[in-house]
Amino acid sequence: MRIGFLTGTSSRRRLLALSYKYALMRLRGVVYPDVYCVPLAFSQDVSFIRDGASLAGGTYDLVLSELNGSETQLQMLWDAIAKGPAPVIVFPGPPTILMESLRNDPGGRKRALVGAIIREADALWVYADEVGRELTSTFGAARVMTIPWIFDVMATRRLAAGARSASKGKKRILLNAPLRFRGYTRNDAVLAATAEVWNQLPPDLRARVELHSFVYDRADRQALHDSPVARDLQIVLAGRRSYGAFVRFVAGCDAVVNVTVGAVLGRVTFIAAATGRPGLWSANAELNRRLYPGACVSIAEPAALTASFEQLILGVGNDRVAARFRPAEGEVLQVGDAPANTQRLRQMAAEIVQNRTRLAAHR
Repeated sequence: MRIGFLTGTSSRRRLLALSYKYALMRLRGVVYPDVYCVPLAFSQDVSFIRDGASLAGGTYDLVLSELNGSETQLQMLWDAIAKGPAPVIVFPGPPTILMESLRNDPGGRKRALVGAIIREADALWVYADEVGRELTSTFGAARVMTIPWIFDVMATRRLAAGARSASKGKKRILLNAPLRFRGYTRNDAVLAATAEVWNQLPPDLRARVELHSFVYDRADRQALHDSPVARDLQIVLAGRRSYGAFVRFVAGCDAVVNVTVGAVLGRVTFIAAATGRPGLWSANAELNRRLYPGACVSIAEPAALTASFEQLILGVGNDRVAARFRPAEGEVLQVGDAPANTQRLRQMAAEIVQNRTRLAAHR
């Protein structure tokens, strides 16, 4: 099956880098659980397409795309749906991100395109039922399908081999990776809860625990630097690293905290669960609730967030982490069953192509 993936970029350099990155992953047998690797579950013939490129008839059997791109990308995607012979599968992503991308849309052009795409695409592939329900409620989405994501618990555990813990005598907690301070992904509530607990800890326990995180870019790094709360916490910022190195970093942590505003996919949640890390998670993401049923809190309930974080950090510091913070191993194995996930994705893709073929034959 020949797959064309609309990337939403007009940069040839960015497109080349993207193609190289995922070709190298295939050679190494590493499947990074992001949207660009989904088609690798059912095809090795995947082409990344930049904005403005031709989608000539017969070139692809199936076209895939995200939905948080520029107006140019949205127009290209709509043209593929309205005019192209190949069926189109759209990954809407988190509704919070989608709505944020439509805020700067004074003429309503982008929102109109998004609505048409959501209603007319051959399929909307979502990672959680709640995402599909929100899209249906907001845009009148049709043909929503919840897919198994391309998580692989055995491959993740192989990647984690050789993970190193923090320096001798220290405990390491990964805090909301990555930290962001703009748009919808604000970390103020999490930092405030962390600081409230941190400042009340005994000095000897604070000396044994390190808070680590990552930032997206220089602006977020500066925002973290300028935050009095963040300075008090003395968060250790790690540099960029490959996916395998990131998995080993997570596996070397004594706990992971990831409490977010939006209903994200949960890649960090899965890595932590697959490597047996205790954690604290936001209750607004389906995967979080499934993998850590006893360790999910609402960001809108600061008292519960603070109490849960205190229990976790005290447990980490004293080597007595409560069972509620541990992952549910049976669910981890089911979510990360790569052969089953791959087979289901292949079936779903094949059915979409067959449906379009039958429709074309009856016209």
